[in-house]
Amino acid sequence: MKERKDSRFKYCEETLLHHCHIFMNFPKDELLEDSDENEMIKDWMKSCADGFDTVSWHWGCVFPLRPIKSNVAKTFTPLQHSAVYLINDEKLSLLKDKHQYLVSDFGEEIEVLAQLWFDDRQYTKNVFPELDSWTKLMDYQSPCSDIIICDQYITMHESLLEFNLYKLLLQLCCSSTQSKMNIVIFTLKESNGCRSVDCSILKNKIQQILEEKTGLKPNVAIITGSSQKLGEHDRTIFTNYKLYSSGDSFNYFNSKGKIITDGRFFYVHSLVSKDNKTTACLFLKDMQKLYDNIKNTAPDNIYKETTCKCNYLVL
Repeated sequence: MKERKDSRFKYCEETLLHHCHIFMNFPKDELLEDSDENEMIKDWMKSCADGFDTVSWHWGCVFPLRPIKSNVAKTFTPLQHSAVYLINDEKLSLLKDKHQYLVSDFGEEIEVLAQLWFDDRQYTKNVFPELDSWTKLMDYQSPCSDIIICDQYITMHESLLEFNLYKLLLQLCCSSTQSKMNIVIFTLKESNGCRSVDCSILKNKIQQILEEKTGLKPNVAIITGSSQKLGEHDRTIFTNYKLYSSGDSFNYFNSKGKIITDGRFFYVHSLVSKDNKTTACLFLKDMQKLYDNIKNTAPDNIYKETTCKCNYLVL
């Protein structure tokens, strides 16, 4: 609130009030105490009361528990894995340095919240016109602990894996250091006489590549299904704060970096938007249903280790 002169403050305020559930880490009664900080908070709440439902704010929600511990994320629910944490705590680095969550120390709030929208406070943006390499996603992605991909053809051509699936995964988890990633891929077993690469070998390769990047061996699950089961789903990538959708397979580039897709859009959706969050929840519901169906009818089509986990799906 001390940064009201920042041009992005109004966007932060509108995003919080229109799209977020707000959990205050202190009881409301504390505002009765005499201090300049409390007066500032009360003045802000009064200004918000005109047109916004401040009655539904949650007070006294001390989460994560203080002091923050290194294994704090293990207690998170799926919603908490996609929460934004604006916290003043001496142990905050134990959560922040995972580089898997949007975490703000005191004074960093606007920089962190600004990652939740795009130009002119859009919550969805078509980045296809500027997507000449996967590194261009850097301007639009957010940290993540989980990556869930649904793409019928992403594993069909071994020659394209290095320039698409591998580079895409490396880009999406580029900020993670000494953090364990969870990767789930839904794809076709075969299509038009073309079979997927050996998914056991692919799983191991992905683990090797990401361990070299993040420092820890990731959880990887690859689920292969029929076109009848996967055909109705768009090419989609879910992460903690962003959803990516494409009009074509994510096999966008060849070995020379030339675009080979027939698609014309690549949307990035911020999940802070209520509408985008609803879409993401439906996607996760569909993927859980698909996984359960394959697990019950064709368990050999699931390639994962027994201890494999995902924070958004039950594996």
